[in-house]
Amino acid sequence: MAELFTPPDSSSSAVGQMPATPQLFNLEPIDVVEAWQQELVDCFLVVSGLISGKSSAEAHDILQQRASESMKSHSELVNGLIYGVLTETGDVSVSYFRQLSLVARDGYAHAIGRLQLVSSSQKFALLRHKVRVQLLWAVAALVRGNAAGVEALVLSLTRQMRGGD
Repeated sequence: MAELFTPPDSSSSAVGQMPATPQLFNLEPIDVVEAWQQELVDCFLVVSGLISGKSSAEAHDILQQRASESMKSHSELVNGLIYGVLTETGDVSVSYFRQLSLVARDGYAHAIGRLQLVSSSQKFALLRHKVRVQLLWAVAALVRGNAAGVEALVLSLTRQMRGGD
């Protein structure tokens, strides 16, 4: 089970210093940010605000309470945690994935749906290298955890493969 939470990179970045614009794709200033990308960022800022400076147990309690309020708040938490998993590295990413596994009440269905948005995006070729590594790490963790519906996500990623990638 320890290998499930082995991050691909041991360096970690500071939480809370994330810009308010999406950091998933290498976009030019004239490129339009899609609404779902901005929603992930906004949810991430809310989640990081909820858990920053809290112990692991306190963060777990806060996230559990928030996830139990409504399906909308559950979806917002999952969106924020997915963005954290994709944009952070090392122990911070592992922490977000653990928290995601604790609050996912739908068998990772919403999380897999959000990852599928990333993997089936027309801008997939513009995905930042760090995000691509984290995406593959998260998918591998979901496969090891036998999450329902992960097959469609793997198929979507397979379609994005290019020669030499």
